[in-house]
Amino acid sequence: MQAELVDHINKFDDSFWEEKLKRSYTQFFLYHNKTWIHEFLRAEDDLLIPKDKSELVDFINKSSHLISHNTYLVNILKITPKTELEYLGESHLTQLIVFAYSLDKINSLMRENLELADFLVKHFHRKRKENNFYRLNNILRIIKFHSIQYPLIKFIKDHKKGRVAKSSGKFILAANIFEAFLVDLFKGYFKNAFSCIPLMIFSPNFKALHLFKRFFKLGSDSRISKDGNGFEMISPEQKKWSDLYQSWNFTFVSQFKEAPYLLIKLIIPSVTDYEKIPAGYMHTRITALFLCLNYVDFASNHCVLETDLDKLKPFSRTLIKEQGKINYNSGKDYFRSVLK
Repeated sequence: MQAELVDHINKFDDSFWEEKLKRSYTQFFLYHNKTWIHEFLRAEDDLLIPKDKSELVDFINKSSHLISHNTYLVNILKITPKTELEYLGESHLTQLIVFAYSLDKINSLMRENLELADFLVKHFHRKRKENNFYRLNNILRIIKFHSIQYPLIKFIKDHKKGRVAKSSGKFILAANIFEAFLVDLFKGYFKNAFSCIPLMIFSPNFKALHLFKRFFKLGSDSRISKDGNGFEMISPEQKKWSDLYQSWNFTFVSQFKEAPYLLIKLIIPSVTDYEKIPAGYMHTRITALFLCLNYVDFASNHCVLETDLDKLKPFSRTLIKEQGKINYNSGKDYFRSVLK
C-alpha cells in the first residue's frame, strides 16, 4: 500500500496538494479566508501546508516505517487485502492522504503546545454547538464524545496546577476499553473482545494485590512528562501494551463505516512514534481520537468532505473475525510478557 500511496501523490503537482491541504484544514474549522484561526498555527504554516509534495511522500514513508515496529499490527495488516479499500477511488484516496497529514501535524502541535490544545478543545466545543451536535446525535454518541474529551481537559487543568493524580486517566481508559469490549461481544466478534481483556487488567498504574505481586510486573503512577507538555501513563511492559492496544483497536474500528478515517488516527507518526517513550503513547492517542471524532462529526452532519461519508463501508465481517483471532493470540503473548 505504501508504494501505491506514493505513486498517487506523485500523480499531481505541488499546488494541487497545497490546495487540498488548505481544504482539509478548512474542514477542521482551523483555516478560514486564507488564514489560520490561531497565531500558533499561523507560525507553523510551512509545516502544516508544505509547498513541496515530497513532504507528503516523506510522511507516508515515515508512517510505514513506524508501523513496522509493531509486530502485532503488522500481523493484522498482512491478512488485510487491499480490496477492502479499493472501492474508495482516487478522489477519496486523495482526501484520506491530506486528512492523515493534517491530523498528524495538528496532533503534534497539540502535544507541543498546551495553550493551543486548550484553545482547540474550546474551539471545537463551540463549533459542535453551532452545528447542532447535541440535537443531531443520540445520547450514547454524546457520552462517548465527552468521555474522550474529558481526560484531555483534565490533563490541561492538572498541568496548570503542576501535578496529576497518581491514578489519573486509569479508570476512564478502562471504561472506554470495556465499552468497546461489550460492543465486540454484542456483534459476535468474540476473539477480538477477549484480546482486550489484558489491556483492562494491566491498565496504566496497575498494582497487583500483595498476594500476586511476585507473579506480575507492575505499572507506575501517572505523571507529567519530563518536557512538561505531555501526560504519561505506564502499564506493565508499556511498549507491548501500546502495541496490543493499536492492533486491537484497529480491528475494533474496522466494523464501522467510517473505518477509513478512524483507522488513520492509529497509524500517523505522532501516535505511532512511541518506542523511545512508550509512556507517552496514550496522550497523543487521545488527542488524535479527539481530533478525528470532531472531523468525522463535522463531515457526517454537515457535508464538509469532498467525498460523501455515506459511500464508506466497514471491513468485511469475515476479515474482522480473522483479525480478531490474531489479536487474541497477541493478547496472550502480552499476558506472558508481564509474568515475572
